[in-house]
Amino acid sequence: MKKIHIAIFYSLISFFYFLNCSPSLKFSKLCDINDPPKFLREAIITALTSNQEFYCNIRIRNPSSNTQTGTGIATGTGTTTGTGIATGTGSGTPVIETVATPVFSPTAGFYNTPQTNITITTTTQGATIYYTSNGTTPTASSTLYTTGLGHIYPLAGLTIRAIAIKSGSNNSAVATAEYSYNVIKTGQTQCWDSAPSLISCTGTNHDGEFQRGVARGYTDNFNGTVTDNYSGLIWQKCSRGQSGGGCTPAPTADTWANQVNFCSGLGSAWRLPTLMELADLVEYQISPINSIFPNTPATPAYWTSTDAGLSVGDAINVSFQDGPIVFTGKGASLNVRCVSGASFQNQIFVDNGDNTIRDKRTNLFWQKCSFGQANDASCTGTAPNPTWNTAIGNCPGLSLASRTWRLPTINELRTLVDYSKTSAPSLNLTFFPNTLSTSRHWSSTTYFNGARQNAWYVNLNNSAFSSDSKATGTAAVRCVSGP
Repeated sequence: MKKIHIAIFYSLISFFYFLNCSPSLKFSKLCDINDPPKFLREAIITALTSNQEFYCNIRIRNPSSNTQTGTGIATGTGTTTGTGIATGTGSGTPVIETVATPVFSPTAGFYNTPQTNITITTTTQGATIYYTSNGTTPTASSTLYTTGLGHIYPLAGLTIRAIAIKSGSNNSAVATAEYSYNVIKTGQTQCWDSAPSLISCTGTNHDGEFQRGVARGYTDNFNGTVTDNYSGLIWQKCSRGQSGGGCTPAPTADTWANQVNFCSGLGSAWRLPTLMELADLVEYQISPINSIFPNTPATPAYWTSTDAGLSVGDAINVSFQDGPIVFTGKGASLNVRCVSGASFQNQIFVDNGDNTIRDKRTNLFWQKCSFGQANDASCTGTAPNPTWNTAIGNCPGLSLASRTWRLPTINELRTLVDYSKTSAPSLNLTFFPNTLSTSRHWSSTTYFNGARQNAWYVNLNNSAFSSDSKATGTAAVRCVSGP
């Protein structure tokens, strides 16, 4: 049994009020005192009068070993002008600390601006954090957290769970975070009718009116690479075969396999970009690609690592002449711009049970059925194929799930296409049933770098993006809402 000495200092009452010992009530409250190794502690007993006896029920704990060293009654007397000595004895059992729950920063949710590094912290010193990114419960065998999870771009749509562990302590509660991140802006800020005449965007429902998405931005690293601020990806400033500040001479076009080898030959971090990554570089107004990538030729197109599921042996490519997305046999000679960094996640859809589908990556809400079909579980009926001039006004009139609807931009529409499918339509029929294999779907984006009387659409029969007349071309409509 250890004897505990408690000195009483009236001048520090406000700082030690947590002890809450009362002179008028025996055992009025448990006093939890964290003592240094010698277990000697100064404490304050409040409101004593001259020579008044006090009583305090105490618990002594040694934080270095996290064990309780004593419990008992501390008694003594105090005066208004001096100090009094209290003594107490007792014995106790270990007190086990519980590690503080991990905290994600920034907080989970939807973001319309780049978040460059998602971090996880705990206030418990000496604790180690482990996490999973597939929704499973983390353990000490899970991935060790170090300095951050990185940019929000590859994390969007994932269910991230974290736990903090410290030897001799109880594990923390599990923290869960899900992030959503908007698509990149198309860059379109003006509007054209089918004449084509430049018109005011107000009330048109065109891409140029809403300008949805994350603003694009780039950072020249002055080492032959450029960072895409939207995604955190690092790009070659020049295409293969080019060099210098002006990226000269003309790029070296080659087969798909040879371009794959060229990128991997730059180092383990480099690779051929996916379709989603390369297409994000396309700007749909003024110029097909930002001037930070100088001397990017209009032709030939640029390879992606994305196979054309609907055409075996082909791969998707992107043209910076005007932005079309098509597939080509891998034996063709096309250009390449290599990339480094983590990729955007594959599609992660959730059926909301109200005939809408949420994309967890982007937080976009999609009409489950094409416009004109019955908004039911199986999307009964045949979707009409209006002209773009009609389609642009269809979605704002849609009454569904108490949401505001519009025609999607080309970048939003691109997130719907499933390029892994080997049979048309190139859309996930589990979430978007009864979509015709031959259907085309309109976007709200004007075909700027060509005939501005045209608008962009996706052909779900071959996964290609092209354009057609706003006045006479026809395609189906699938409305979008948010984020």
